[in-house]
Amino acid sequence: MTQHRIAWSVPVAIVALALPMLASQARADSPRYLVLCYPGGNVKTRDAEPSAKAMVELVEKLGGWSAGSFSSRFTSKVTECDSWMAEKPPFAIVSLGWWLAHQGDTLTPLVQPKIKGATDEIYRVIVRKGTFKSLDDLRGKTLTGTPLVESDFLMKVVFGGRFKASDFKLEPSSQALRALRSLNDREVDAVVVTAQQFQSMGALPFANLLEPVFVSAPIPLMGVVANEKTTTPDERRRFQKALTSFCGHKEGKQFCELFGIDAFVPANASTYDGAKALWK
Repeated sequence: MTQHRIAWSVPVAIVALALPMLASQARADSPRYLVLCYPGGNVKTRDAEPSAKAMVELVEKLGGWSAGSFSSRFTSKVTECDSWMAEKPPFAIVSLGWWLAHQGDTLTPLVQPKIKGATDEIYRVIVRKGTFKSLDDLRGKTLTGTPLVESDFLMKVVFGGRFKASDFKLEPSSQALRALRSLNDREVDAVVVTAQQFQSMGALPFANLLEPVFVSAPIPLMGVVANEKTTTPDERRRFQKALTSFCGHKEGKQFCELFGIDAFVPANASTYDGAKALWK
């Protein structure tokens, strides 16, 4: 189980592609940076930047922007994300949970990643075999996992509004592997995992001792959003076009394969109508 791939393959891939877009065409009164919010992740800025820099030249070529006129901000802390996003950066990478909680901020989705042919995420709740049979059985029990940092999103969207955070003992984790080891050691009762994390579980020596008791409905992946008040329609179109053509380029294809991304596909607010209906 490769922890770095589980924790940061998609977010770091996106930031590497998006950074060069913040170029000289940005409005003078708007911040000239991209904010990348990755709640619950264990990725540090110093780890994200090398991948970003390696892709700058190609993305600048695809988008037709000048080099050297951008910067970035990366965080895995929700409070820091809130503070930076309050400054209304032109482009950002946020989680679906964050976007749903800030629907009044004029942030329009531009692209979402396609991974193994899917643009949806599926969450599972993993337990030790023979311990619990359903989410109802886990009431009052200890749940951990990287998605727990956004408990409102977990309860409202992933669990479909059937539970409240107070129904469980929630212990957010920044590392999926550590959470699964805690489950194997009987330190917690269940772990919430993403699709990528679940697919990687097969490499664990104790994988045969674990099983899912809950599988969510497909939930659309969130990618890059633009602030409609600090970007122009032309900037948004060019941004979207550059990203959707990236994985088809010879150099871009190598990068996308490295991070398990098939392509970036166009998105808009209607892509997330189902999730918005659950966000009450």
